[in-house]
Amino acid sequence: MSAIVLLCARVQKPFDVTGPWVARFAITGLSDRESNRYQSWALQLNQDGTFTGHLEMHIMVNIVEDDRGTYVLSGSALHLKGSSQGTLDDGYRKENNSGELDYKLTEANGRLTLVSGGFWARNQNSRTHIVFWRRGEVPVPPPPARNPIGVAILRKVESVYAGCKSYKDEGTFKTQGKEPDGWKVRFLTRFARSKALRFEATMRERGKVTEQDAVWSQGSKAWMSISLDGGSRHQVPLEQALKFAAHEVGIEALLIPHLLTPSEFTRSLDKAYPGIVLKGVEKVGGKACSVLNLSNPDEEMHLTIWVDNASHLILQASMFGNAMIVYKPIVNGPLTSKDLAGHQVPPGKARPHHLAPRGSEGDP
Repeated sequence: MSAIVLLCARVQKPFDVTGPWVARFAITGLSDRESNRYQSWALQLNQDGTFTGHLEMHIMVNIVEDDRGTYVLSGSALHLKGSSQGTLDDGYRKENNSGELDYKLTEANGRLTLVSGGFWARNQNSRTHIVFWRRGEVPVPPPPARNPIGVAILRKVESVYAGCKSYKDEGTFKTQGKEPDGWKVRFLTRFARSKALRFEATMRERGKVTEQDAVWSQGSKAWMSISLDGGSRHQVPLEQALKFAAHEVGIEALLIPHLLTPSEFTRSLDKAYPGIVLKGVEKVGGKACSVLNLSNPDEEMHLTIWVDNASHLILQASMFGNAMIVYKPIVNGPLTSKDLAGHQVPPGKARPHHLAPRGSEGDP
């Protein structure tokens, strides 16, 4: 009797693969969020030995694929065979595709790892590693760090800008490379609490003007004029106009206007960046500044700002390690009607996709 019990104890219960599974992608050189932001893959393994799958990838091209077929589990080896139907859209044309599929996976610790099959695993040197987790057990990345002191400083910054009766600055946004290899943007901001705002920017590359943008508002109406759009004037919501300009010339089109007109935006800077860390204190132009690192890993947004500890105005900002925005702000000074008057910029070389605003291009 004891021998029978011992023999039964040695017989392992087969692993149950039935149910829904969700893939997590790990790409060499990218974070977990970045690896899984633009692609997804789900499998449903049924008790009758059949399976279905849905795959999407939105990197450079849009791929959507639906799979179905049968599977066989032998020990820790899982073999899926069947057919696929999908579409590939590269922005120029959309193709319908169909074909045979043959996936091999291996089970370990309750997870399934793709061994072969599919365009990720065809190359032995592939940078992509794919592991399937049971739905509901997928690991959730930890939230970004949120330092209380940093949060308090940013909220004070938001309060100062939102309370300005008037504001003006002139600044630059440039790469650290030497001209003519680098590029530079000169910009200005003019604002009166009567809901009048004007932002203009001129970009130079290799010493030549390559882009000019203008955004202005009066009351509840806002307009924009983009040189690459032929200088045409469009009436659009202020947030949309500024995001369009930011897409063309840089984040300086968004950061300060966002702070000056928070009611015109769908969310505050504090909400746009759940990660807020006080990096330290540095001097900018002889003024002690708190350096805040702002991040939103889910949307791949990162911003560093240098806040004057005395005035709580932003003196510098950077989204990239090799590019810096420098501000020269003046608060509650006099403004003339000319300061707030918008105008169309000269036409540049138009591109078809600029003929209409594209909408949200992200937050500052």
